[in-house]
Amino acid sequence: MAVRLVSVLGAALSICALGQTTRPIPFTAEGIHSIVGEDVCDFQGEFPAQLGVDLDRSKEHAVQFRERNGIIAVFLLSRPVSRCGMVDAALDLTSVIRKGETVEFSAIRPTKGVQHGGNGATSSV
Repeated sequence: MAVRLVSVLGAALSICALGQTTRPIPFTAEGIHSIVGEDVCDFQGEFPAQLGVDLDRSKEHAVQFRERNGIIAVFLLSRPVSRCGMVDAALDLTSVIRKGETVEFSAIRPTKGVQHGGNGATSSV
């Protein structure tokens, strides 16, 4: 019985590892551009500053902001789960965001009878 349990656990660990890269990706300008097609959680290290928003009700797509050591990036994710997901597009904002500025996500939902404008919600980090 113990041999079966070990082989079942080994198979489960192999399946879980299929979606992971063989090496962690550094959170650098090069790493940000190379992560497209990989899981955003394949970046090395922890991210104390991060924020994400779902783009649709079915939660199949999300936009996520991550910042660490002065490097700032935004990612378009498909199949987001918790703080992870496959990167469809990556944008390095490091040269665009000035010191003291924050990244904000803003969503505008049009209301009946209003052609321009609407209700907005903003989140910032």
